[in-house]
Amino acid sequence: MEKVTQSTERENNYRYNVVRNKKLTYLKRKNMLLAAELMRYTHSVQLDAHTLSLADGLMKSLRSCGGSTLYSYDGSKIELVSFLGCGHRLCNICNWDRQKKIRRKYLKWFDANPCLYILADEEGRGEKAVTASQRMKWLNKGWQELGEVRYNIMHLMLSVPHTVNGWRGRRFYFREITKQFNFMRKKKDWLYWVYGGQFGLETTKNANGYHIHIHALLFVRNAKQNRNQLHRVVLYWWNHLTVDEANERGNFSPEEVAAIRKGNCTLSDEFVATLDPRGATIIHLQNIFVCKATEDGTVYKHHIDVDDWKTEDFIGAVLETISYLFKPKVFAVTDNMFDCEAIIDILPQVYNNRSLYSKFGCLLGERTLNVHDNTLLEDLAEAADLKGEGDEYGGKEFFITNPSNTYSTDSMIRLKKRNTGTVTVPASCTSEAVRMLYESNYQKPTL
Repeated sequence: MEKVTQSTERENNYRYNVVRNKKLTYLKRKNMLLAAELMRYTHSVQLDAHTLSLADGLMKSLRSCGGSTLYSYDGSKIELVSFLGCGHRLCNICNWDRQKKIRRKYLKWFDANPCLYILADEEGRGEKAVTASQRMKWLNKGWQELGEVRYNIMHLMLSVPHTVNGWRGRRFYFREITKQFNFMRKKKDWLYWVYGGQFGLETTKNANGYHIHIHALLFVRNAKQNRNQLHRVVLYWWNHLTVDEANERGNFSPEEVAAIRKGNCTLSDEFVATLDPRGATIIHLQNIFVCKATEDGTVYKHHIDVDDWKTEDFIGAVLETISYLFKPKVFAVTDNMFDCEAIIDILPQVYNNRSLYSKFGCLLGERTLNVHDNTLLEDLAEAADLKGEGDEYGGKEFFITNPSNTYSTDSMIRLKKRNTGTVTVPASCTSEAVRMLYESNYQKPTL
């Protein structure tokens, strides 16, 4: 029975590997298509030297990413092992790979952090919530542990009242909106409800120009009506922090009052009267959820609570909340068409801009959740899925080729030209082959 189970597991791993290679091949073609469109666009417009340099760097990254991909061959089937990425934020391959890695990181992280720890300093003047990995560091500094707390996870989306000319006189206001969010996180009533979290900036484009907004994953105090209570706090402060003096709206219409109150059943007309019409008035705060369907096909939102922790639904909802890390939606018009003007516009704005996403509160210092930190992932995690009988005994051959030189059927990976465009890797096992791949051609992120 055990042998049957192992055989089935190997078959399932290989089917997943075939799908993975198909995805990599598709994204490699997509990268090349984007690079070609960018080349045509940059030749049709006048760009300053700095922007042109960034565009050239992006095109170089898109063309090179995944070009060196390691495969193994055991005499009967080809398997994808690993590939060299470029690390660029706008690369389709790297964003896909980043998504998979972040998924595995959060699965492990939440498994180790079912609760937070409340600590107080020696004088009892301040308290903070810390994670399991940060707990001993603060205890060693003399902080006292007050107890454990459970938390709810919520998704917050914040925007500002922008126009085609932007907000507060700036067409791109990445730093400005981040600054106001930082101010709000220092408020006493925010600190009461929110233990910490992480946020990122996402950009979309519509008739009113570029819409830059914040997505945040929040660790919220577990209490009755906590969503409505926190919503009230966020609405008040975000409204006053985002006032734009150039905004000519002088008062709220009855319809606008109704729209504001619709977001929270505890809001009164008196509370709405304390808001400034020149600031933001609509925020989105909700418990994380996944969409499910009933037997008759009706789709509904299944809200995730503490009972759903460590489930695929929970991790899926968390990943959707932080999707801004690996889904640059603004640049895709369709699956195979791109808004090159938007890409060129935004490239200089995001170059070396470290304020695009950050952690705060209880997640400060959680380096294992950083995009480029793989501490929580097993060594050679991708290759680990592929280890089969005979791997450590020279039972496999390894070679490097461009994934475009392969194609995937429903059940196998095949080479288009077996002896063309491939380089043999003289390794005796998977781990050695992966090390040789990276040591021979290591590439640092370009953006």
